[in-house]
Amino acid sequence: MEKSLKKHIYELLEESGRALSIEEIIHGLSKRLITKSKQQVRNALNNYSCMEIIRIDRGKYDLLTRVVNGSYYRYTLTDEDINDGMLPCDRELLFIFDPYTSYKNRNVRFYAGGSLLLELELKFCGPDALPRRKIAGLDGFYENNGLEPGDDLVINSVDIDKGNYGLIPLKKGKRNEEVIFKKNKDIADMAGYILNRINGQFCWTHELLRRIFAGYSFKDPVPPDHLSNILRNDKRFLMKDTSAGRKNQRSMDEVLIADSVRLDEHNAPVLKSFAGSWRKSNSKKTSHRRSKIKKDFIKVYQFKITLNDIEPLIWRRIQVPETYTFWDLHVAIQDSMGWLDSHLHEFHIKSPGSRKAVVMGIYREGDIEDRDILMDWEVKLAYYFTFENRMAKYVYDFGDDWEHTIELEGILIREKNKEYPACLDGARACPPEDVGSTGGYENFLKIISNPGHEEYEETLEWACSQLDMKDEMKSCRVENRHRKFDPEHFDPKEVEFDDPSERLKNITGY
Repeated sequence: MEKSLKKHIYELLEESGRALSIEEIIHGLSKRLITKSKQQVRNALNNYSCMEIIRIDRGKYDLLTRVVNGSYYRYTLTDEDINDGMLPCDRELLFIFDPYTSYKNRNVRFYAGGSLLLELELKFCGPDALPRRKIAGLDGFYENNGLEPGDDLVINSVDIDKGNYGLIPLKKGKRNEEVIFKKNKDIADMAGYILNRINGQFCWTHELLRRIFAGYSFKDPVPPDHLSNILRNDKRFLMKDTSAGRKNQRSMDEVLIADSVRLDEHNAPVLKSFAGSWRKSNSKKTSHRRSKIKKDFIKVYQFKITLNDIEPLIWRRIQVPETYTFWDLHVAIQDSMGWLDSHLHEFHIKSPGSRKAVVMGIYREGDIEDRDILMDWEVKLAYYFTFENRMAKYVYDFGDDWEHTIELEGILIREKNKEYPACLDGARACPPEDVGSTGGYENFLKIISNPGHEEYEETLEWACSQLDMKDEMKSCRVENRHRKFDPEHFDPKEVEFDDPSERLKNITGY
């Protein structure tokens, strides 16, 4: 079987023993008689399945194993950790134990003083595809080393591919506070730099940690504090807790630049640029938009949207005006599928003229050197979708990586007295946000179908909170637990479409 471009690049990085620039990679490929352009190499490296290679500073790329192996991550133990003899798996430790974000069950081994201490299988299931809420069996280790609440556990990533980790006890009185203080400041400065270069100025904690790791920032045996603790104690940042009401999930999910947010009516932080709710924010403006659209188009494009890699199929059939842009289609897909539009997205489609792949989505300033992307609100559907060019791919949430297939089924004359966009048909509910891609969703369904499962109550509560988010409710209450997630439910009559121009204004400010 012919090797993929990604495989060739991986081998070049492996042989070099160091990080390589795009130019060095192209030169190495030429020695293998492979001719590729900068854009082709960048596309391969930025592909969402290319988790083994990571972009580091100065536009170079390295193997994730070289970046993470030999790193040290320090976690401060709590009363609950000591009493239960466990190590919790929050979002940051998820990156430590599953740096490839595969969300697949994996065997890990913990060593202490060169001897095997504990071997177990991390099972990825339930809310946000996190491993089970705790890694148990450490009570003897804590007791033998006299660890108390406030002491530290330093985790040494020895070999992430083999799942080997070292555990180093550290009494709080033995900390090098001066060095830790300086490193905390360096990490906070780096986090601020990263966030200021990301469109929207917010990031999930584990994604931010991955970017910080890319600077080889955790190679010293005296590591900084837990990232959430560093940012929580720095006034430049604001931590948004999206796990409110969920038990045993102590990680603050989102990090924001404090100056970029305001408090909403629930006293929760939201980005200033997101002026108002994305969901059903102004029905009068939506009606005005629809009445205006009625005069501006004659034809409608009918699409079938299918969520890939899930059986039975989850799909929608929608009709949109011929005047729509790809951004407008994005909003229609979000609303008809039932997503919350809380993550980035991209379209992939071939150019009708050259047949080259074109990518459209939201430009992210931090990726200016690596991405050749068209702004989807500037591109009309009619230019790309033709009877000879019917297919496209839509990717939503680059963490869970939900891929949808878009198929143009027809170009029709609009019907009188009918509002567009319209959802004609479909099947099954879309997965909850942040469930952990297809693997996490499969585990989620197994849990909520089994009342005897140890995570049933917690997962049910989390699923209910997802339904509440769709209804713009603040949180899930116990009395609402009868609102169970039904994977088989879908009714096209329940679909409500937002005004895409208003939602775009919430992002761009104009």
